[in-house]
Amino acid sequence: GGWGSLSPLEQRLCMPGFRVPTVMVHMAGLRNGQWGRRGVMRAFGVWHEEADKVAPETWVSPRTDRLLVAGPDMLRAGLASMSDFDAFAARLLLLGLLLGRRVVMPPLPKDARWAERAIEPRHLRAIEVGCGPDKQRVWLPMPHFKEPWCSGVDFLYEIDY
Repeated sequence: GGWGSLSPLEQRLCMPGFRVPTVMVHMAGLRNGQWGRRGVMRAFGVWHEEADKVAPETWVSPRTDRLLVAGPDMLRAGLASMSDFDAFAARLLLLGLLLGRRVVMPPLPKDARWAERAIEPRHLRAIEVGCGPDKQRVWLPMPHFKEPWCSGVDFLYEIDY
């Protein structure tokens, strides 16, 4: 079997055949709180959605199947930095809240230098997931400690859509 015969998780983690029988993510160095760790685990595809039901009062966004999907042309509108993408993402999430929809967050542009820097460990604002044709850089929201409700806005990654 080729690429198509691999499970979605094997494709997401670039681990054909699960050469290592477990997936472990070391979170000690990730100093951005529980929401940041949840974001990393969701990006890798190893977060269990049932865990979100443990503290339902922390969610600001509605739990709905109605989606808000941004087309690829929206990202061509002059994003020149990670700050630009953050502002785009914040506006998209706000629009989703106002419309009562769950946002499908597009990946960072593949050919932008600032998007390459975003995946460096010292920045960790994005993570590369997937292999082959599905490989993309997914956005990691900056945890917001002063306004914790900001972390309670849920969204999907395009790779999960």
